[in-house]
Amino acid sequence: MIARTSTIIIFLLFSWYPLYATDTTMDTIQYLIADDLSKRTGFDVEITNMRIVKGQDILNNGQPKILKKVQMDRFSGKNKAQYVAILDDKMQGLTHILFDVAFDQSVEVFVTSRHLQKGVTINPEDFYPVKQKMSRILPGTITSKDKIQGKITQIALGQGVVLRESHVSDTITIKRGQKVNVTLEIDNVVLSTQGTLKADAALGGIARVYCETTKKEIQGLLVSQGQVRVRL
Repeated sequence: MIARTSTIIIFLLFSWYPLYATDTTMDTIQYLIADDLSKRTGFDVEITNMRIVKGQDILNNGQPKILKKVQMDRFSGKNKAQYVAILDDKMQGLTHILFDVAFDQSVEVFVTSRHLQKGVTINPEDFYPVKQKMSRILPGTITSKDKIQGKITQIALGQGVVLRESHVSDTITIKRGQKVNVTLEIDNVVLSTQGTLKADAALGGIARVYCETTKKEIQGLLVSQGQVRVRL
């Protein structure tokens, strides 16, 4: 609420302050554009380029001006928009300057704070947030801690790794080719043998296993990372 009030006060102050064709004029307009884009997108916004499309002569005519309003004209592409600055020029009256604006957005990504073994549950102390420009993050990078906390690591992760969706899951997945112990339950008889996973399998889910004793592919319950239970 305090930040919003401060923004309103700043806007009103700039709205009635006489401006000349200086860098300060552009800084003021750029600030107001960035603030508006942040509200529209819900992210922190950085202006990467701002170019005058129409009205350079108005800005440079040497007359004092009052900045009345800065408003969006339209989005013109990915991370691009057009804005209009409305000025009260003592010589020309109300005039406007049209800007092409390119911008980037900053989001939180999450970095491991320590080494994490495969198959461990991620706790709040295992990661921390870092601000990163959206244009620089890789596909699949996690930008919400709700997608991390309480999840299970799919692979071992070193300290300082930016967490991605492929790194975590609600359950651990054991890869095809993994050697497992197979418990065969036949009536009241229990036999143990070795087997190999024929496909990726989720912990607690159904696993396809090539059984060395029967020389056949069978299905069972993956009860742990190295144990499959089969009822025949």
